Amino acid sequence: MRERGYEPYECESEDEARDRAEELIANKQWPCYFFKSDTTGEKDFEEFFTDNEDLDMERFETVGVIKNQPDFDEAKLDDFMDGIEALRKKVLGPKMILLNCILDSYLSLLIKRPVNI
Repeated sequence: MRERGYEPYECESEDEARDRAEELIANKQWPCYFFKSDTTGEKDFEEFFTDNEDLDMERFETVGVIKNQPDFDEAKLDDFMDGIEALRKKVLGPKMILLNCILDSYLSLLIKRPVNI
Protein backbone atom coordinates (compact mmCIF):
# COMPACT_ATOMS: atom_id res chain seq x y z
CA MET A 1 0.00 0.00 0.00
CA ARG A 2 2.86 2.37 0.79
CA GLU A 3 4.40 1.67 -2.62
CA ARG A 4 1.18 3.09 -4.06
CA GLY A 5 1.43 6.20 -1.91
CA TYR A 6 -1.04 5.30 0.84
CA GLU A 7 -0.64 5.06 4.59
CA PRO A 8 -2.74 2.58 6.57
CA TYR A 9 -5.52 4.01 8.71
CA GLU A 10 -6.79 1.61 11.36
CA CYS A 11 -10.58 1.70 11.71
CA GLU A 12 -12.56 0.53 14.74
CA SER A 13 -15.13 -1.39 12.67
CA GLU A 14 -15.86 -2.67 9.19
CA ASP A 15 -18.64 -0.08 8.91
CA GLU A 16 -16.21 2.74 9.72
CA ALA A 17 -13.79 1.45 7.07
CA ARG A 18 -16.56 1.38 4.47
CA ASP A 19 -18.14 4.69 5.51
CA ARG A 20 -14.85 6.61 5.53
CA ALA A 21 -13.20 4.96 2.51
CA GLU A 22 -13.77 7.84 0.08
CA GLU A 23 -12.60 10.48 2.58
CA LEU A 24 -9.53 8.52 3.69
CA ILE A 25 -8.45 7.53 0.19
CA ALA A 26 -8.68 11.17 -0.91
CA ASN A 27 -6.18 11.92 1.88
CA LYS A 28 -3.84 9.10 0.76
CA GLN A 29 -4.90 6.90 3.69
CA TRP A 30 -6.17 3.35 3.23
CA PRO A 31 -8.91 2.17 5.62
CA CYS A 32 -7.94 -1.05 7.43
CA TYR A 33 -10.03 -3.04 9.86
CA PHE A 34 -8.35 -5.87 11.77
CA PHE A 35 -10.37 -8.42 13.68
CA LYS A 36 -9.88 -11.72 15.44
CA SER A 37 -10.79 -14.69 13.28
CA ASP A 38 -12.83 -17.54 14.69
CA THR A 39 -11.78 -20.77 13.03
CA THR A 40 -13.66 -23.07 15.40
CA GLY A 41 -14.80 -26.17 13.57
CA GLU A 42 -12.60 -25.70 10.51
CA LYS A 43 -11.00 -28.77 8.96
CA ASP A 44 -7.25 -29.32 9.01
CA PHE A 45 -7.25 -29.60 5.20
CA GLU A 46 -9.58 -29.35 2.19
CA GLU A 47 -9.88 -31.80 -0.69
CA PHE A 48 -11.30 -30.74 -4.05
CA PHE A 49 -11.19 -33.69 -6.43
CA THR A 50 -13.36 -36.58 -7.57
CA ASP A 51 -12.78 -40.29 -8.14
CA ASN A 52 -12.71 -39.60 -11.91
CA GLU A 53 -9.57 -37.44 -11.70
CA ASP A 54 -5.93 -38.47 -11.99
CA LEU A 55 -4.39 -37.25 -8.73
CA ASP A 56 -0.64 -36.83 -8.08
CA MET A 57 0.05 -36.56 -4.34
CA GLU A 58 3.82 -37.09 -4.67
CA ARG A 59 4.92 -34.01 -6.65
CA PHE A 60 4.61 -31.58 -3.73
CA GLU A 61 4.76 -32.10 0.02
CA THR A 62 1.51 -30.39 0.99
CA VAL A 63 -0.45 -29.97 -2.26
CA GLY A 64 -1.94 -32.53 -4.61
CA VAL A 65 -2.03 -32.00 -8.38
CA ILE A 66 -4.93 -33.03 -10.61
CA LYS A 67 -3.48 -34.17 -13.94
CA ASN A 68 -6.57 -34.35 -16.18
CA GLN A 69 -6.44 -33.60 -19.87
CA PRO A 70 -7.75 -30.09 -20.58
CA ASP A 71 -11.40 -29.99 -21.56
CA PHE A 72 -12.47 -26.62 -22.96
CA ASP A 73 -14.36 -24.94 -25.78
CA GLU A 74 -11.73 -23.73 -28.28
CA ALA A 75 -13.96 -20.90 -29.58
CA LYS A 76 -14.64 -19.57 -26.07
CA LEU A 77 -10.93 -19.72 -25.25
CA ASP A 78 -10.11 -17.81 -28.44
CA ASP A 79 -12.71 -15.15 -27.55
CA PHE A 80 -11.23 -14.86 -24.07
CA MET A 81 -7.67 -14.55 -25.38
CA ASP A 82 -8.79 -11.94 -27.96
CA GLY A 83 -10.45 -9.96 -25.16
CA ILE A 84 -7.29 -10.10 -23.04
CA GLU A 85 -5.18 -8.95 -25.97
CA ALA A 86 -7.56 -6.05 -26.66
CA LEU A 87 -7.35 -4.99 -23.01
CA ARG A 88 -3.57 -5.16 -23.08
CA LYS A 89 -3.38 -2.94 -26.14
CA LYS A 90 -5.88 -0.48 -24.67
CA VAL A 91 -4.69 -0.30 -21.06
CA LEU A 92 -1.05 -1.34 -20.85
CA GLY A 93 1.88 0.68 -22.06
CA PRO A 94 5.20 -0.44 -23.53
CA LYS A 95 6.69 -1.13 -20.08
CA MET A 96 4.44 -4.18 -19.80
CA ILE A 97 5.82 -6.06 -22.82
CA LEU A 98 7.94 -8.44 -20.72
CA LEU A 99 5.07 -9.17 -18.35
CA ASN A 100 2.81 -9.88 -21.32
CA CYS A 101 5.34 -12.32 -22.76
CA ILE A 102 5.62 -14.13 -19.43
CA LEU A 103 1.84 -14.31 -19.05
CA ASP A 104 1.41 -15.56 -22.62
CA SER A 105 4.04 -18.23 -22.08
CA TYR A 106 2.42 -19.34 -18.84
CA LEU A 107 -1.04 -19.51 -20.43
CA SER A 108 0.32 -21.50 -23.36
CA LEU A 109 1.84 -24.01 -20.92
CA LEU A 110 -1.47 -24.31 -19.10
CA ILE A 111 -3.47 -25.02 -22.25
CA LYS A 112 -0.62 -26.71 -24.10
CA ARG A 113 -0.86 -24.69 -27.26
CA PRO A 114 1.63 -22.31 -28.88
CA VAL A 115 1.29 -18.58 -28.45
CA ASN A 116 2.53 -15.75 -30.66
CA ILE A 117 4.92 -13.46 -28.83
